[in-house]
Amino acid sequence: MTGKRIEQRGLYYDELETEVRYVHRPGRTLTEADVVAFAGISGDFNPLHVDEVFASDGPFGRRVVHGLLVLSVATGLRQQMGVFYGVEDERGELAAVGGTHIVDYTARIAAVGNMYTRPDCRGQGYASAVLAAIVTALQDAGVATIVLNVDQRNTAARRIYERFGFVVHCPYIEGVATAVA
Repeated sequence: MTGKRIEQRGLYYDELETEVRYVHRPGRTLTEADVVAFAGISGDFNPLHVDEVFASDGPFGRRVVHGLLVLSVATGLRQQMGVFYGVEDERGELAAVGGTHIVDYTARIAAVGNMYTRPDCRGQGYASAVLAAIVTALQDAGVATIVLNVDQRNTAARRIYERFGFVVHCPYIEGVATAVA
């Protein structure tokens, strides 16, 4: 090991590049505790899953994870995968970006968030293009309910969302919270 450490985090707006497709694939390592917990919940104590000595003589030479555990985790990981788009201005610079906070493909619901348009690019249709791409991708994936929060004082954003069929269900105001002693 080289001692090199990479800390994963999101990117800031000014770190995003055009002509780059950013892919985040969630992952999960299945552990001994996962296998034992799944065996207990499912009642599947097949020695291929829970007995190292028995499984060492089997076709894989060691224990294997329950197939349904793998399928269950894969279903959960799919729900963590969001939808994100950006659009370039006429100079090829990133003008607007947007994406989802969360998508649950099983429940067919998503929450749009993180919409941003560079100040000098506002009023040129970039946010609408990004929102259209997000909504289309979600609908194509079978998402039936798409929600979002927008500060009720942001009339420009509200007009865009209303053109796409979003309706106000309750007031929402963004602000800074302060602790009360």
